[in-house]
Amino acid sequence: MLDGSGVSREAPAPFWERLEVKSLRPTHHESFNIFKNNGYHLEHNFGHGKQNLAMLFAAMNLLAFAIHTVCDCLEALWSQAREAKRARKRFFEHIRTITAYLVFPDWRTLMTTLINSKPPPEIAKQIEA
Repeated sequence: MLDGSGVSREAPAPFWERLEVKSLRPTHHESFNIFKNNGYHLEHNFGHGKQNLAMLFAAMNLLAFAIHTVCDCLEALWSQAREAKRARKRFFEHIRTITAYLVFPDWRTLMTTLINSKPPPEIAKQIEA
């Protein structure tokens, strides 16, 4: 490409092909793998589109991750229940399954049920009914 001075100038490289952007790719992929492998359903290209809904879902996933991290650090029953179910993904699967069939009066009862893998007597009555 020649400009008015007769000097050849190349067009700038597209953003994704620039060296400084390419060096970020491993970190970018590792970050998304943390979310994908821990049950947050954050796809690699999630939020790269032009739709506002995709960005909203990405923000909600990041907020959930932050809240769960705070619970891991501050809530003893949450930590014990997570340890009892091992993987974070299994922990959330258990919560989703058990709350679909049983109504718990409070947080402590739900977490105790997850820790012991057995509902207390007042909750067990719901199963028999």
